Amino acid sequence: MALKPQTSPLTATRMKSIYLCLFFWACTFLTAEAQIEKGTHFLGATVQGSGYFTKLSSPGHPNARVQQQILSLALQWGMFAKENFMFGVGLSGSLVPYRSWSDASGGSDFKQRISRYGVAPFVRWYKPVFNKLSLFVQPSIGVDWSKTTYSRSATEKSFATRLMVSPGISYRVGKRFAVEADLNIFSLGLSYNKTDTGSSFAFSSHMSSSLPSVFGLRGAFYLN
Repeated sequence: MALKPQTSPLTATRMKSIYLCLFFWACTFLTAEAQIEKGTHFLGATVQGSGYFTKLSSPGHPNARVQQQILSLALQWGMFAKENFMFGVGLSGSLVPYRSWSDASGGSDFKQRISRYGVAPFVRWYKPVFNKLSLFVQPSIGVDWSKTTYSRSATEKSFATRLMVSPGISYRVGKRFAVEADLNIFSLGLSYNKTDTGSSFAFSSHMSSSLPSVFGLRGAFYLN
């Protein structure tokens, strides 16, 4: 009886990462006739909303509940200074309310709300692959402000800067509208964080082959 070779989950994950990276880099060497003209204006927007509610029960905390919502909005504007090269700026904001409480006698009721705002100048280089498909690389410098409000009116403020480089893909649905995805296969980040209690400096790198983590979709208009 012949034995079939088996592939471990770790090996499969590595193979998916390799295939995605090979696809991206191979496409950068292909040529295409479609070019994005100088003077074209870019408008992009992403809206995200999510949340969860959990009910727990334990001897010390009967009927405990936890809920959280996330609402975020990101806008981008840009202009092509030359063919297939754009500079622009992104604005973002998010609101994250959180609450955990218990109906038990003497139970706690903890509330927290995080507000974040950010601005990120960026440049983007495009590489047309087919008539409607282009790949791009986007370095950006971001500045973020956040405020966390806790129960009993306690607050904490923080400030952060970051330098990011990430690839992406753009597909033209019509003459002016495109669907874009930030391909978070690999990204580099350099950040500085300052809070009421201190500051920190960090370098980060990220690689993923999980589809929910790889793709972040956005609608965009190219106007000329």
